[in-house]
Amino acid sequence: MSYITVHVDIDDIIFGPSLSNSERQALADNLYDDGYIPKQVQKESYEHEDEFSLACQKLKYQSWRLSREEEEFIINLSKRF
Repeated sequence: MSYITVHVDIDDIIFGPSLSNSERQALADNLYDDGYIPKQVQKESYEHEDEFSLACQKLKYQSWRLSREEEEFIINLSKRF
């Protein structure tokens, strides 16, 4: 059997806007079956991630409404990571 290696940032998959909670759980089930993670995905963390992602999207598309101070705050905050 042939194998290929693909480098993917798992955060882009799990926390990206394209997966529903049921799809995330199915992914977690598959990873569990292969021995990579625990069986249950913590739903609470995803609910917070959804809220956080939505807030970031709002900022992204409404950046022209931010004051210079707000822009600098966000830029400096992002530099911490």
